[in-house]
Amino acid sequence: MLLHYQCKDRTVDVAEPSRSLLEVSIAARIPHWCECGGNGRCTTCRVKVIAGADNLSPQTPVERRMADLYGWDSDTRLACQTRLLGNATIERMVTSGGAATQLQIESLPNRSDSDPDLAVLICDLRPPAKSSGGQSPAAMVDVMARYVAAVSDPISLNNGVIHRDIGAAITGLFGHAGDTPDSACQLAARAGLGIVDAIARLNTALEDDGAAALEAAIAIHYGPVTVKHVGHPSLQQVSLAGETIDEATRLQAQAPATESGILFSAAVQAILPAGMLAVDDAAAPSLDAGALCAGTLATPDPLLIAQESLAILFAEPEGLARTFYDRLFAAAPQLRALFSSNMESQILAIDHMLQSIVYSLTRPEQLRMGLQELGRRHIGYGVKYEHYAIIRAPLLAAIEDTLGDESTAEKLAAWQGAIDAVLGLMNAEPQS
Repeated sequence: MLLHYQCKDRTVDVAEPSRSLLEVSIAARIPHWCECGGNGRCTTCRVKVIAGADNLSPQTPVERRMADLYGWDSDTRLACQTRLLGNATIERMVTSGGAATQLQIESLPNRSDSDPDLAVLICDLRPPAKSSGGQSPAAMVDVMARYVAAVSDPISLNNGVIHRDIGAAITGLFGHAGDTPDSACQLAARAGLGIVDAIARLNTALEDDGAAALEAAIAIHYGPVTVKHVGHPSLQQVSLAGETIDEATRLQAQAPATESGILFSAAVQAILPAGMLAVDDAAAPSLDAGALCAGTLATPDPLLIAQESLAILFAEPEGLARTFYDRLFAAAPQLRALFSSNMESQILAIDHMLQSIVYSLTRPEQLRMGLQELGRRHIGYGVKYEHYAIIRAPLLAAIEDTLGDESTAEKLAAWQGAIDAVLGLMNAEPQS
């Protein structure tokens, strides 16, 4: 049987019958996003069937439930639930963390009888648009593309759904996946502060290119949001309305007057843990009725610190993974036999794995299932629980090497905590 990946222009000869599409990808070292470990929960392993639909197994009850819930067409299948019975051609629908998160737009309630309570983040460029003067249209389009990426990544990393209208305004929605109000507002706050850092990094790059710096203005509010799904089921978009959106927009218009460029509404402050925000009291008199305030986090947030270094860690394709293997085999050459003889595909696979773990850190239940399944798979490869203690130091050293001059004790401590949490879930020591 032959499975052709149109997205990679690669064909895999599948000798074992009835393997799931996800299992075929894993065996062939083809990066295939799957946050929940193949349990049919995250839906990020989904594929589009291009040809050979009759050569695939019927939907399982788990897959049928998801398809009915989200209104998928018959050519959209879950790779973890679909088994190969003959030749077929597919495309992976998720190849990045941003794409994985954006698929969660389906989970936004689409009802007319009640509006979900969501944390809303609105980011726009401060007027006037200083970046436009003297630039060619092509250069302006490039700057806008880099701006959209800089704003979108922190939203995606914090489990937010991105909504964008024409222009520079970008909206992030948080709390759609059943989060508590506290969790939704914390995710939005972390995303907002991540955007501030991302714009600062972007401006450094723009200035190196001779372009003008950008100034972003951000507002975060919480309340009921009217959500309407529009478009084809395979490419859903949403339309947003309601007083919460209007209030967030009014709040965002005041953000340019503040030094930090980010405002939190009184509703958000009331929900967040006491003392989480370092409030800029000096800005309050200039804001409407003193109900809004600007601020930052009062204490360091390890997840935010780790997220802010991702642009460096994954700037060069497979760079971090390659450095990790160099470090690992230098420290423990006996482990070399556990890994594929094709190190290029092995490096690509672990790079993909590291990125998928990072993007699922704000989805703990899916992360737990995914890592426990990965741990079970590693047992099949001959990995023992004591090997995880060996992996820890080379991985942290590879992160330090890749960060280079931007490596700090605070960042390394944040990554050490993340690594320990990840390895703890993967490390399934046999129970006596």
